[in-house]
Amino acid sequence: MVIGLQHLILKENKYNQLNLELSVGNHYISLSAKDNNSDEIVIHKRKSFSKKIDTNSLNTILRNFLDENSIDFKIVDNVNLYQENDLYTLVPKELYDKDEKKTYLKYNTKVNDSDYISADEINELNIKNVYIPYINVNNLLVDKFRNINYFHFNSALLKKIFHAKGTKTFFAHVSTNKLKLIIFKNKELNFFNSFEIESSLDIIYYILLIFKEKNLNSTDTKINFIIDKSFDNLLEICGKFFQNFEVIHNDDVDFLHKK
Repeated sequence: MVIGLQHLILKENKYNQLNLELSVGNHYISLSAKDNNSDEIVIHKRKSFSKKIDTNSLNTILRNFLDENSIDFKIVDNVNLYQENDLYTLVPKELYDKDEKKTYLKYNTKVNDSDYISADEINELNIKNVYIPYINVNNLLVDKFRNINYFHFNSALLKKIFHAKGTKTFFAHVSTNKLKLIIFKNKELNFFNSFEIESSLDIIYYILLIFKEKNLNSTDTKINFIIDKSFDNLLEICGKFFQNFEVIHNDDVDFLHKK
């Protein structure tokens, strides 16, 4: 795998078509470009922001990010966009009514009359993820590329973990300023939530909180860490509180963007 040779690959080899994967949130932007034939990642870039970016500015920041990384729009065949925000709610499919999307969301977030609302299918868990997408980001990408697919980040994350989990039950996804804790019970989603974090101690605090709320035994329950953004001394501190944990992903390439 070759990462970061964008000028050589994208400017000199104009005939290889690329699939682009983008993760966009208020605290970071991540980009992976994959060769359409081999599915190998030829570029991976991630940019984190110390301060939360205003949603209205995300399209400008993303445009600059694409320009900085010399993406040749003409050779991009397909785009998958993962939108990370807290403007979502998970609804069991048997309770879902497409005409009530705003009703589901109003208990979690402020919904304006003009807001466009999307819903992702998570068939593996028999769940719908109802959310408010970044329309300004969508519009930017539609103007630049031919084929755009967009999803909520949590929808894609839950699907990928479900297919990779085997017998594992407890997952902690660590990213820029965000911790997501996921618990499966057999083939069902038992718990999912996102937490704002600034340090390793925040991560430990929320894991301990959920262990207590869910009456989990810290010896029997293994914590499976998926680390997209490293925090200093996380594993060292974790070892002081938990005996049973493992890092199943800690790579330069974002978990969602890997095969």
